[in-house]
Amino acid sequence: MEAIERQQEKSAPLEKSQEKVREAIFRAIILRKLMDEVTDALEEYDYAEEEIACFKHLLRNLSQISDQRVLGVLAIPFELRKGIFGEFRNELKRGKTIDDLFERLDMNAQKYGFTIGYHISNSLIPAGPQWSIKGSELDDRDNMKMAYYSLDYTNLFWSRREYPPLSAEG
Repeated sequence: MEAIERQQEKSAPLEKSQEKVREAIFRAIILRKLMDEVTDALEEYDYAEEEIACFKHLLRNLSQISDQRVLGVLAIPFELRKGIFGEFRNELKRGKTIDDLFERLDMNAQKYGFTIGYHISNSLIPAGPQWSIKGSELDDRDNMKMAYYSLDYTNLFWSRREYPPLSAEG
């Protein structure tokens, strides 16, 4: 029995390390996807190449400070992008700069705690800009029916044991 307990104690740091690797990979994938979506939206709303490049530069600079703040800036729901980017486009015409607008996005994200959450479901969620979450899944945190969500990869799945540990092979 003691041998099993010693082995479990030895494997705990490795499992924690693998969990951190998964989290880092997941966040990098999500961050890249969000950056691409916002860049596409800026292009769609006729921002100049220089303005888009400036926005990306500001995101890269902010990522040196805090990934969480970058997620806050990028947490613009699809349904609100047209209005927000349209308003910003008008403000640019009146003399504001991308720096001014980026700063406003960052300040609002910090003030109101904007971030990205991930919804999961046992049911297929249809792709597209208009989708509905019924919120009928039982949330394992309090056993109430609601849309299950998570703010990170580690807590995204009810049972992390369903997924094999990372190995040297991949």
